[in-house]
Amino acid sequence: MVNALGKVLRKWRIDKEVSMREMANSISISTAFLSSVELGKKKANDDLIKKISTYFNLNEELRIKLNDAVFKSNGEVKLSLNVHNLKDQSGILAFARKYSSLSDETKEKIGKLLND
Repeated sequence: MVNALGKVLRKWRIDKEVSMREMANSISISTAFLSSVELGKKKANDDLIKKISTYFNLNEELRIKLNDAVFKSNGEVKLSLNVHNLKDQSGILAFARKYSSLSDETKEKIGKLLND
């Protein structure tokens, strides 16, 4: 089943008139693996996401779109806490632990606050 990441990759690749083989060769993966990622059969790791971002020379907005597609497809987010101070790390982890117990209204308020 094609997932969000597969849709984004395929669209960008077709828009750039790049074959699957050409893209796969350029980012040093097999055509079969790229096809599996586009079809949602394989997950994209961090290294592949970096290669895709570089390959398409993505700006910040498109990198966010790519990362959102990865999240929707993989169902997980990886966050490097070592770039944050201890206070921020504690807050990030507490937020992640408690998020599912928040009311929909609170989640909506947080979303508006963070996305503005």
